[in-house]
Amino acid sequence: FGYDFFSSYQSTFAPINNPNPSSDYILDWGDEIKIQFVGKQNEESIIQVNRDGTLNVPSVGKINVAGLSISNAFEIVNQEIKKGIIGVNAFISLHSLRDINILVIGEAENPGFYTLPGGSNILSLINVVGGIKKSGSLRSIIHKRNNNTLQEIDLYEVLIKGNIVFDHQLRNGDVIDVQPINSRVSITGGINKPGIFELKSNETLQDLIEFASGVQVNTQEEIKISKSSGKIENVNINKLDDVFLNSGDSVHVFNYYPDNIKTFKVRVT
Repeated sequence: FGYDFFSSYQSTFAPINNPNPSSDYILDWGDEIKIQFVGKQNEESIIQVNRDGTLNVPSVGKINVAGLSISNAFEIVNQEIKKGIIGVNAFISLHSLRDINILVIGEAENPGFYTLPGGSNILSLINVVGGIKKSGSLRSIIHKRNNNTLQEIDLYEVLIKGNIVFDHQLRNGDVIDVQPINSRVSITGGINKPGIFELKSNETLQDLIEFASGVQVNTQEEIKISKSSGKIENVNINKLDDVFLNSGDSVHVFNYYPDNIKTFKVRVT
């Protein structure tokens, strides 16, 4: 499950296009800001954030913006312009994004250094590198900065739950390390999304069924587990939280069809 989500990859290391970043995008050196002055002074300026983290705004001076979100930075710049230039309103927008270099290692399809626009997130990056190998984990992707782990990314949060907000943005010099897969379990039968899923050590059969979007109607109460050891177990569908699975186990959910449902044969002439 999930590996075909990243179906294409970028064949060069050039930056890729990316939608406008959200208001919590953090400004840094290389970002360009567009300021439209309206009033007594009508002109447009495109200003790059300097290496020291400042914007050199005409008739105002240097304003420190590095490390600030777009929304906070724009508010501060607007206030400084109003104080420095009487009778002028300023309309501020992000003109262009800086590039960031990210190192991808581990079980990615095409590990290496990649250049991306500053607003890119982990999904953009994984798509660029061609996705993750079948030997790699979708649920343990380590995001490092300055040799320290910032976060462990679980893509099931995105692919199953639709949660696309991450704790930390990508920054220049970050490392993404795709870990080897730990445990795979298959589920078939009366389930809405049969497939092979990756389970963490603390997850149960209940979690597996939730990943597979739940059981279908008319399922029997007993679920069959074919253990990787060759042993067969039957468990009650109402006691799934107590059932832990091992890598290589197979789960089958049986459908129940009432006896009064008849099967009709149709002959096409």
